[in-house]
Amino acid sequence: MDFVTSTIFVYAVYYTGTFLLIVHKTGARTNIFLDVNPSFLHLIGYSELEVINHIVESLCLPCDSEKLLLVRKKLENQGHIHNLEFYWLTKSGEVKTSLVSSERILLSGRDCVISVCKDITDRKKAEENLRQSEERFRTAFENAGSGMALVSLNGYFIRVNRA
Repeated sequence: MDFVTSTIFVYAVYYTGTFLLIVHKTGARTNIFLDVNPSFLHLIGYSELEVINHIVESLCLPCDSEKLLLVRKKLENQGHIHNLEFYWLTKSGEVKTSLVSSERILLSGRDCVISVCKDITDRKKAEENLRQSEERFRTAFENAGSGMALVSLNGYFIRVNRA
C-alpha cells in the first residue's frame, strides 16, 4: 500500500462513523485502552483523557464483564471475533449497543486487540418496538370479542381468530 492509499485508509477508518479501539491486555482480567477514535468518544461521552490508559471493563456493563473474559479466551485461541453484540455504559449512564469485530495483533511487542464497532442502539430499539407492536396486535387479534380475519391480497384467509 503506498503512502497516499495508506493515509486515505487511516483517515477513513479513524475519522468515519465506525468506532475504532486499540486495547492492550495487561493482566488476566484487565484490558486498557491504548487508542480510540473520535467516533467512539462521541458514542460514550468521555474525553480522550478519560479513556486512554484506563480500564476497558470500567465502561462495560457488569453483565458484559463476563462476556469480555470469554472474548479474551476466544481471541487467544482463534485470534479474532466477528459481530459480537456488546454493551457500553456512557458517561451519562445510558446504555449503548454495538456490534464488535476484533483481531488480536502484536503492536510494538505488546499483545493487543484492534476492534471496530458499529453503534446498533437505534436498530435494537426499533427491533424491540416492532416486537412489542406485533405482540400487542397478536394479543388484540386473538382476544377480540368479535370475529376477525387476516386476508391476503388475492382473497385467501391467512389467519382467523377464535371468535
